[in-house]
Amino acid sequence: MPTYEFSCKACGHRFEMFTSISAKEKGLDLSCSQCGGREIKQAVTGFMFYSPGAHAASEHNHSTSSSCSCSGCHGKSCQSCH
Repeated sequence: MPTYEFSCKACGHRFEMFTSISAKEKGLDLSCSQCGGREIKQAVTGFMFYSPGAHAASEHNHSTSSSCSCSGCHGKSCQSCH
């Protein structure tokens, strides 16, 4: 189950919630634990996916190209694929 990060629009308090994807898709009834605010926004956070052997395949693909195909890359400056 993933951990989601949220922030309160009223006071800016950030908090995490460990819940299933299906429960989140159904809608979560959230309130801020600091001020009781009900205007909660999901924060944009990164995630990591690990697959054995993926790094070696990625290095091979990037060694023959001057740029990368991931959305966060600008040439060879991407930390996630280099």
